[in-house]
Amino acid sequence: MQNSLFPVVKKISDLGLKYPPIVSDLPSLGIIYPENHFFHQYGKVVYKKLTAQEEQLYSEPLFINNSVLLNQMCESLIYFNDSPKISIEDMIIADRDVMVLMQRIVSFGDKLYGLEFECSECDSKLSPSEIEIRDIKIEKLSLIPFEPNKNVFMTKINKHRILFKFFTVKDELESGISALYSFKPSEFLSKVIIDVDGYNDPQIIEQFVKRDLSIKDVRKLYSYISEHEPYIKFISNSIICKNCHYDNKVETRINLDFLGINHEKTKEIQLDEFYILERHLNMTYDDVLQLPIQDRKSLKLKTIANVKKENNPKEAESNEPLQRHGSKKI
Repeated sequence: MQNSLFPVVKKISDLGLKYPPIVSDLPSLGIIYPENHFFHQYGKVVYKKLTAQEEQLYSEPLFINNSVLLNQMCESLIYFNDSPKISIEDMIIADRDVMVLMQRIVSFGDKLYGLEFECSECDSKLSPSEIEIRDIKIEKLSLIPFEPNKNVFMTKINKHRILFKFFTVKDELESGISALYSFKPSEFLSKVIIDVDGYNDPQIIEQFVKRDLSIKDVRKLYSYISEHEPYIKFISNSIICKNCHYDNKVETRINLDFLGINHEKTKEIQLDEFYILERHLNMTYDDVLQLPIQDRKSLKLKTIANVKKENNPKEAESNEPLQRHGSKKI
């Protein structure tokens, strides 16, 4: 894998994009993908920022909470995904999640809405109007795969050679993200082991885990996978439980819910921003539609500030900082 950013910058420059994309380090370092793929060569994923076009489409009732369609959207935004093309379903969850997290922060900021959690002290439901992302934990891959997303583990007792994978987006779609990380150790291993001593039949693997794998090896393998699996978590601001007054700091994995484009006020906010930019900047509907969400929101705030300044010049002058004697106005 190359460490230099220059080839990546050169490739992005050659695309001739109107708006710069997002570039994120892959938690997997890219080494779980084929060697000739961009992911493997540079350990990064380059993708388009969300625009009103995606925001409008994926806030429709058909798309809200539809994990398949939201994942397809994430895949459609990726640049340099060829030789061969990697389906979003074949990406490990952490690599997809880094895109979700950065899209969220870049497009909508570090505040999250409409999420529910349980109090760590009394298990009461916490439904804050908003929470802030205060810290981000990214655990990167810390082992070298035997083959793309195939990792080796040797049991100590009977010297079984086990190949296991890390959960992919496809696994998440089939089982649900909450179910994936609530399996008991033996169930978990049955899902992630893909080969035992050359046998890759799922039924043989399931029987092997239940009958032949010692409790000691189950614990060791489970711990080994958990220790090396890439993941992304965020830590929130303090959330006080109304029931027991416990001070909670939520720490949870990123998932598709964090995109935020299905918020109930999305359309209302978008119409307001479109109206301001079309009226005061003479932008066309298509111009605003293609703007990255972050740029659109920033332009809206600047436009409002300028309109207020034009309508109230005296108030704008009174808000300017006083100059010291002899200083020049810049």
